[in-house]
Amino acid sequence: MYVPLHEETIETHREITNAIASHDPLRAQDAMYLHLVYNRKRIQLSQK
Repeated sequence: MYVPLHEETIETHREITNAIASHDPLRAQDAMYLHLVYNRKRIQLSQK
């Protein structure tokens, strides 16, 4: 499913900040990892 980048960015940043606020470093790490992987893929696709 395609999600506009700005919507994905808001949602993943929310997940990251919620995890940090909950003092859950593993959840924050996972959320950040998924955010980076998703954005890397979007950038790669946009360059084709």
